[in-house]
Amino acid sequence: AAKVTDKLALEILRANSYLAESPLLLPGDDVPARTKELAVTLRGDFCWTPHFDPVFVATLMAHGFLPIGTQVYGRRNVILLPKLHARRSLLQLKDFHARKKSRKEARGLTMSVDKAFDKVVVGCRSQHGENWLFPPVVECLKKIHIAKDLPVRVHSVEVWRDKALVAGEIGYSVGSVYTSMTGFFSADGAGVVQLACLGKLLVRQGFTLWDLGMHIAYKTSVLGARELPRVVFLMLLQQARANPCALECPPTPCAAFFPPAGQQAQPNPDSKRQQKHRAKLERRAEHKRQKAAESAQKASQKAVESVQKPVEPAQPSA
Repeated sequence: AAKVTDKLALEILRANSYLAESPLLLPGDDVPARTKELAVTLRGDFCWTPHFDPVFVATLMAHGFLPIGTQVYGRRNVILLPKLHARRSLLQLKDFHARKKSRKEARGLTMSVDKAFDKVVVGCRSQHGENWLFPPVVECLKKIHIAKDLPVRVHSVEVWRDKALVAGEIGYSVGSVYTSMTGFFSADGAGVVQLACLGKLLVRQGFTLWDLGMHIAYKTSVLGARELPRVVFLMLLQQARANPCALECPPTPCAAFFPPAGQQAQPNPDSKRQQKHRAKLERRAEHKRQKAAESAQKASQKAVESVQKPVEPAQPSA
């Protein structure tokens, strides 16, 4: 194993020697290269890092790592366990179908996106305990949630009955992939409606893959997800990262996602804004492609010129 020189990592290793069995990820790593390597060499699911820098964590998330927090011994008692599942539950959204029962359960409920991040975190902790949502993890996720220039966007999804939050989840999007991290519900049926409406919203807004993390039976029986090997998941993620999508939803009656038979769903009230955002992302991606092409062309031209440059004849010796 490579010698650890990061001071914070060394401090944690001294108090938690078992971590030496897992790969250490650090800011400054070539994340695409490390991901490619770990896709085939990682034993189990977890790496580890003591660092919560939002840019670093967002980069890990964009390359398929799910940021899970855990407690350890020592002065710095919370670290991240970036999880790269050996097998991942994934739903291709072209295959998504909501249960018919959801239409009835949706009555009186309203869904929104990114309106109550803090309240959703409180709801998740109330249902599951602190679990892996330790304060440093939440603080990092909230910074990514607020930021506009990182490779992923962290989202909160909310379902309301009147002004009461009755279901929600924390997740994130990169390209046309949406990843669910954790969620909760406090009213019968509200969690099922939240999943159904979110699935329909993802389809409507152009997402292609719904990443559901580790396998749980309902993800297959209710949502239709499939378990895929790590290498296959990462290949699909890499392809989907190139297709920018924006997850947006102002407060919208959940019943609007389930129109009567023969009618189409109501258009997204915020679709024009979403289209502008997608166009902006596409322009930015095209600009980067043009810059890369220009750099490659210049390098090629220099190489040709160096080959074609005439060689000066050697001077005869005296």
